[in-house]
Amino acid sequence: MKCLKCSQIIFVVFSLIKFIFAIEKQWIVDFQWETKENWDQLPEIDGHVIFPLETKHAIGFSKSADLKLSQIDLPKDGSLVLFRNGKLELSYSSKNSNGKISKWLKEGKYFWSDPDNWKGGSEAAPHMERLPCRQDDVVLPGTDETFNIHLPSNEIQVESVRLSNHEYPSTWWDWDEMQRRKEFLGGFLSVKYSQYGCSNCRCQDGLPYDYLKEICAIQGPKCGFAACEYPLQIEGHCCLYCGGRIIIPKKASLAIIRSLVDEVFEQRATSIAWHVRRTWTGNIEVLIKEKSEYTGANTLIALEDLLTKLHEENIEISYTENTGAPLKDSRLAVMLGPLFGAPMIILVLLIIGFWYFDYSIRYVLSELSEAWSSVKDKSNKPFSFARFENVLEGNVRIDDSQTRRREHEMNEELINGEEVLLDEEDGGGPSTGGNFENPLYRSKRDKNFRIEERELINVHLPLSLTSLKNRVKDNTDEDDDDVIQMDIE
Repeated sequence: MKCLKCSQIIFVVFSLIKFIFAIEKQWIVDFQWETKENWDQLPEIDGHVIFPLETKHAIGFSKSADLKLSQIDLPKDGSLVLFRNGKLELSYSSKNSNGKISKWLKEGKYFWSDPDNWKGGSEAAPHMERLPCRQDDVVLPGTDETFNIHLPSNEIQVESVRLSNHEYPSTWWDWDEMQRRKEFLGGFLSVKYSQYGCSNCRCQDGLPYDYLKEICAIQGPKCGFAACEYPLQIEGHCCLYCGGRIIIPKKASLAIIRSLVDEVFEQRATSIAWHVRRTWTGNIEVLIKEKSEYTGANTLIALEDLLTKLHEENIEISYTENTGAPLKDSRLAVMLGPLFGAPMIILVLLIIGFWYFDYSIRYVLSELSEAWSSVKDKSNKPFSFARFENVLEGNVRIDDSQTRRREHEMNEELINGEEVLLDEEDGGGPSTGGNFENPLYRSKRDKNFRIEERELINVHLPLSLTSLKNRVKDNTDEDDDDVIQMDIE
């Protein structure tokens, strides 16, 4: 008799502990055909339905017996589930289906480890504890609904799993068998039933870091801007946290702290959210977060009220924290500020420097105006380039090495004061033409000769018959040498 009473007491205590700590967390992703939010517009009779190529999840067809479509664009990866005794007809009225196109909006995989896919946790809870914990009961869609879940790759524990159209949870062996079905992908049998009840345990047993990495790989890109002055780093949370927290030593009772917190914040449930948990080090942590836009005022008032209540109950407090004043998202200004602010600061410093060295503002402005005008004029000039051509006209001709050698000797005679006359063989009179040395046709052998402009007859010097006779003789000898050289060749 005494043993029976003891077992009843133990059962009642266990039920109370489960009632206090266990929370039902429900999978909220809807893959049903009839759900309006899943379409840009609901499919109509004889309509055209388009599914994304990368659907990657299951879609439950309509339960209606008169599902008739003209055309379906199937996904490359995913599945369409037709209910038992369901019927799908395809019509030939494709001409009338152009205005009845419906597109499925959801795309990609849906993970167990995504906190946005679950309902039941507090908004103030860290990301890890918004997911089912080892003390929580999981509620999945019933047998009359379609769902598709990618299980976590790390092994986790839950209290129980129940289908929404069932009154009682599944046994652990039924749950293991269920995980082998097509509705569950990813980790094989990674969700286990917890083997014992624990009022002071963390959300998950073992090292939580690997599981947290998997959660943050999904949730991290959604973090956004932390709208507070001093954001907190919270265990099990992927983003910076704006709100407040109170740390209580581990010797306190988690059940008592939860009841006190609920009592204090019950009247503020519309403006703030709260969460009481045991940290990875064993301490008790109370988290407070504002439901609407962060202002900081509601957090401070809630912290003061809770601190007053804890002091009245003689509960020791390790420390408290709040995240300060609200901030606006100024990331764009921070990024563009140095780009546009630095030139303005440099300009102001230059003006101050000119003023310090007694340059007037009018002088500086005039110099800047002239510099700008010169730059503007140069920028408006059309582009041009040089062109070299071998054109046989006028006084332009390709230079010859023998001619350059004779001109060089004649220039030396002019320097010595001798008189120079034009050779009759070169034209019979004074030459008015000049030489154009085209660099494209210059010979490397003659690069040591420097071409100099000369006068064939210097009218300012007296003519000497002896010098003219010697010059004619020299030219005749050079011509004979050229002819002899030509004959030898």
